[in-house]
Amino acid sequence: MGIWDSVFGSTKEENGNRREPVNWVKLISSEELKALIEASYSLPQLIFKHSMTCGISGMTKRRFEAGAGSFADRYGFHLLVVQKNRQLSAQIEAEFQVRHESPQLLIVKEGAVIAHASHWQIDSLDLGDYQ
Repeated sequence: MGIWDSVFGSTKEENGNRREPVNWVKLISSEELKALIEASYSLPQLIFKHSMTCGISGMTKRRFEAGAGSFADRYGFHLLVVQKNRQLSAQIEAEFQVRHESPQLLIVKEGAVIAHASHWQIDSLDLGDYQ
């Protein structure tokens, strides 16, 4: 692995294991949030709140993506860019009673947030624990 891959992440094979990319669904409307909540009754859903202007958010997102692709069949992945939809971000805060931060990861299962983390704590969430 090169220095840039260690900083920015890579989907290349390492030790015979290919890192799968995360296929984000952009979260941009209240209707999509309602659909996400409904979908959480059959499959846990992830909401990643991302700031385009924050270096920590960009790096955290890349680090998350480096390990999360292997869970593609066990979660729905949703990306909310906070600069593009502050109102929806505030709606998520009110709906789930989780104070807004970015970057932030929320795991929604059966209509409720069962785990959340922000900034560097996102790395400590083990997606295998919340299926």
